[in-house]
Amino acid sequence: MIPFVVTVFSCVGLVNAVSPWRDAVNENDNPKGLEDNTVMDDIEKANEVGQVEKSKENVFEGDIELTKSDEDVVDMNNTSSADTADVDVDSIVTKRKAIFSKHNLWLTKEVPLELETTATEAWANIIAAVDEIQKKSCIRFRMKEDGDDNWIYIAKRIGCYSEVGRQYTKKGPQVLSIGDGCNKKGIILHELLHALGFWHEQSRSDRDKYIEVLWNNIQEGQEHNFNRYRKKDVDYAGSVYDLGSIMHYGNLAFSKNSRPTMLSVKNPFSQFGQIKAMSDNDVIQLNALYDCKSEKSAGWSKWGSWSPCDMQCSKKRERFCSAKDIKKCAGADNDRVQVQGTKCPNDECYVPVNGNWGRWGPWTACTVSCGQGYQTRSRKCDDPTPLYGGKYCNGMLVAARNCMLKKSCGWRKRNKLAIMTDKHKKMSSL
Repeated sequence: MIPFVVTVFSCVGLVNAVSPWRDAVNENDNPKGLEDNTVMDDIEKANEVGQVEKSKENVFEGDIELTKSDEDVVDMNNTSSADTADVDVDSIVTKRKAIFSKHNLWLTKEVPLELETTATEAWANIIAAVDEIQKKSCIRFRMKEDGDDNWIYIAKRIGCYSEVGRQYTKKGPQVLSIGDGCNKKGIILHELLHALGFWHEQSRSDRDKYIEVLWNNIQEGQEHNFNRYRKKDVDYAGSVYDLGSIMHYGNLAFSKNSRPTMLSVKNPFSQFGQIKAMSDNDVIQLNALYDCKSEKSAGWSKWGSWSPCDMQCSKKRERFCSAKDIKKCAGADNDRVQVQGTKCPNDECYVPVNGNWGRWGPWTACTVSCGQGYQTRSRKCDDPTPLYGGKYCNGMLVAARNCMLKKSCGWRKRNKLAIMTDKHKKMSSL
């Protein structure tokens, strides 16, 4: 029998699919016994027991309740759309660790809360999570009052989840669920950060520089939880990628075999995520996102960073009014935000963009129905596609692997033919 092989074709010939740490660690191993003891691991366990994804179809990445506008742009696909090398692979789609639009922030830096009676047992941990945010940022929580247009409604539902950012397009409460298994300070802190505008760290557009996703170890149907957000939809508030963020999945998130689904590119023994508190970088990003260095009474926040240039060679930035009296902020829209746009300079608009690989398509069917054959899968250099003289992707374009179906099929065919021949002879002799 031909030994099992994996062949990889690239735009520059045949290459081996070897990661920087492959000599030290195999993806089928669990380096130094990496543990599933992060906040996201606890959330995954609680939500699996509560079957939250079955009860709420719009739950994304384990604990994010998507709004209609979110559903239009996030990538819910579990594989790319490529079946073979001849089929285009859809680029990895959209979204934002902190949201780019200032509209979704709690602009006065005050966040009203309402507690459902069923969630009172979690009060001590709610207070602990709220205290940590208030001690380390300018965000202030208070109980809901008459006249509030938006507030967080903490309730005991099935599982742990929250919407992302203030849902300013609709008046009323937005539910933050603390269901069975969710009554822990770290989980509540994680969900409150979602409500303040944070998405998950491992889905950042730049994550492939820092982590490798081991797709073969992910539960079938859960691959979409590892898709990346596009840079144009994200404001990282100048923060570096943070393996230790409380918003980061653990190394074994959604694992089907107790093996890692993610490892650090530089050090495969690095443990991801947090269990109880915000990381230093989480604190830095929260303070930057809400412009905590500016005086609240001053009115306008500082201008946010410029967005990337769009296809029309334009970019924009935003600032928000944190003063209670919106009259202090001339030029603010009804949602207390001002948007400034400008044309990008040519050297910024037409700067070379290096290509990056899209996600692998599914494996094709085995080339034979019996015996030794092979399967292929492909991907395209379109996430993004190289622009303005940028470099084409280096590495794998098509991968192939052996497949074996019905090892003894040849014997069975001969045996079946012999039996049929014997029956025919017996019938002829009658």
